[in-house]
Amino acid sequence: MDTHVSRITNAHHPIPAEVIEGMDRYHEQRELEDRQQQELVELARPQKDEMEYSASVTAAALQALGIDPRDHQEKTEEWNARRRNALEEHFASEESPEFGPWHPGVVFASPQPHAADHYFWEATGWLWANPPFGGEWQANGGHFRGKYTYDGASMVNRWYGARWLLELHSNRIPASSIGKWRSSPYVGLHGNLLGYVGNGTIFSGDRWSKCWLHTRQTLFHFPFGPQVNDRRIIVERKDVQNLIFIERSLADPGYLYTKTLPGTLYMPSLEFYKSQLFLGYSIWAELEVLFHVQLEGDSLFWINNGDVLLQTFQWPLMPL
Repeated sequence: MDTHVSRITNAHHPIPAEVIEGMDRYHEQRELEDRQQQELVELARPQKDEMEYSASVTAAALQALGIDPRDHQEKTEEWNARRRNALEEHFASEESPEFGPWHPGVVFASPQPHAADHYFWEATGWLWANPPFGGEWQANGGHFRGKYTYDGASMVNRWYGARWLLELHSNRIPASSIGKWRSSPYVGLHGNLLGYVGNGTIFSGDRWSKCWLHTRQTLFHFPFGPQVNDRRIIVERKDVQNLIFIERSLADPGYLYTKTLPGTLYMPSLEFYKSQLFLGYSIWAELEVLFHVQLEGDSLFWINNGDVLLQTFQWPLMPL
C-alpha cells in the first residue's frame, strides 16, 4: 500500500545523519511487524470462497421468498448511494473552521538551547498517510485530510499520523534530589471525524466504521552510536482510545457518529530514575499520534468539515 510522507526539520537544531538513518531503520522494522500483525487479523475474517457461498445462499433465500436477487441488490445500492449523497450535500454546506497560528513557543522559530533550558528541543517530524488520506506540514502545524467511502465485503485498514523527534542534551537535564524525573508532553489536536454504516437487511453482512487514536511517548539513548540495535529505551508508554466504533450486521439499522477532537491532547506521561540513564548522553524523545481506520461493508469514514490539525510543542523535563 502506498504511503504519503511529509517531513519538517528545525534549522536551529540539526540532527546527525546517522541518527536519522538509525531511526529510519527502527521504524522500517516496526512497520514490517505491524503489517505482519495486520495480515494475521485479516486471516481471521471471512475469505473469498466463504463470502461467495454466503452470497449464493442469500440469493437462493431471496428467490424462495419470490424476490429477484438482482433487483434486491440494485435497490439496496441505490438506497445506500442516496444516503451517502445526502451526507455529502449536508456537510459540504458547512463552513470549515479557522485555525489560529502555531504556538509562539514552537521550536522551529526558537534559538539554540542553552544549559539553563530543561526543555526537550524539537528537531524533526514526519507525517504519513495511506490514500485516500493525505498530510502535509503548513505554517500552523500538520494538516490531515481525506474521505474514504467504502462498500466492499472485505475489511480494509488505513492509517494516518505523525511522529516527531526531540533532544534534551545531557548538560540540560535538571538536577533531582531523589534522582527521579517526569516527562509530560501535550499536543494540539483539532478537527472533526465522521463514521457511518448503512441500513442492513436480514441478508446483510458486517458493516463497520471504526477509528482508534494511538499515542506514544518513548525516551531513549544512543549510548554506543545511533545504530538500530544500539537504541536503548529508557521508558515507553502507549495509549489507545476509541474515537468511532460502529459495528452492525444483518438487519441492524444504519448509524452515523461524529467526533470532535479534544483541542488539547495530553500524551502518555513517563517517570524514570537515574539508574535507568546512561549519564553523559542526550535523552531523545519520540512522540507519535496515529489514527487507525477500519471499514467493512457499506461504510464510510471522513475527516469532516476541513482538516485535522496537529500542533506540537516543547515541554520541560521535570525533576521530582
